[in-house]
Amino acid sequence: HVEEEDGAASYASIDEVRELVHAIGLDPEALKLSVRMERAVHDSLSQAAPTLRKSVRSAIELELSALDGPEPTGPVSKLGGVPWLKPDDQWPTCKCCGQPLAFFAQLNLGALRGSVTLPPSSPPIGVVPELSRSSGLLQLWGCTDGFRIEDPQDPEAMMAAAVMREAMAADLAQEDIDCLRDIDCEDATYDNPFGGTEFLRLVPQEELGSAQASPTPPSGVPVLPTDLVSAVGVRAELGFEDSELREERWRVGSELGRFADWLEYSGGHGNWVGGWADWLQGPRYPECPKCSEPMTNVLFNWDGGAIDMDVPAIVTQCPKCPEQLAFLWDLELD
Repeated sequence: HVEEEDGAASYASIDEVRELVHAIGLDPEALKLSVRMERAVHDSLSQAAPTLRKSVRSAIELELSALDGPEPTGPVSKLGGVPWLKPDDQWPTCKCCGQPLAFFAQLNLGALRGSVTLPPSSPPIGVVPELSRSSGLLQLWGCTDGFRIEDPQDPEAMMAAAVMREAMAADLAQEDIDCLRDIDCEDATYDNPFGGTEFLRLVPQEELGSAQASPTPPSGVPVLPTDLVSAVGVRAELGFEDSELREERWRVGSELGRFADWLEYSGGHGNWVGGWADWLQGPRYPECPKCSEPMTNVLFNWDGGAIDMDVPAIVTQCPKCPEQLAFLWDLELD
């Protein structure tokens, strides 16, 4: 192996980085290995590789494609549009303001899982072993009071979303950002994932063959543009918040943090099922209202889609109580 020099710093060769990434359980082909890794980071992580490998999960990568044609019916995976409902289902309402919720997304977990190949040696998709064979329709509604939907047909909404992103990018004081938008039910979303401003459910696979309604969104409810969702592959992810890494954090120190930065720069963000959450503010798994354990099983990581907050939206599940689901926008409001 040839060691690269750059002034006072030295870097591991591409071949050495590939071997390290593979030893940890990640896929070298999925990373931009043209990004250099410092020698100190490489040598420390080589010793920690066996422990790091225990914290690798598989994620099903999702691809979005704008709808070109009639709205699809049935329990298909999609963002926006109109949801699949049974004839006796009621459209959910917000417990904060009492208004009907907007439909955000539905994912047919069984169909997505069945459309990709997970090699026998791959790490588990989540902390619940059964998730690798899970089925059912994950559905998500949310209150848009305080949000602005980026509707291309609504210039005012597009302008409001652009102003918000510019304000956040400019690092304005929080009180100045607050003045740019209405914070009502939206604020309750950040403070309490169980505040009733979202509605989540996982419809069992056996119920998906039942009669289907032809729902019409209630008057005044925004309808997001429809994006069809398909699974395009499986990738391995390393989760740095895993409790098993605490000892390695203490021993490896800053090198582990620098590796996390390197992975983020070399990898990417997007939409996926399983794996680890794309936390921007650091892990903040909610506490299960039933057993009080952290809800660490990641069902869906969404990049926010047509909502004006350019931060990940994360659906988590309790490993002990799989019927307990939670939804969070990864943004702190202090």
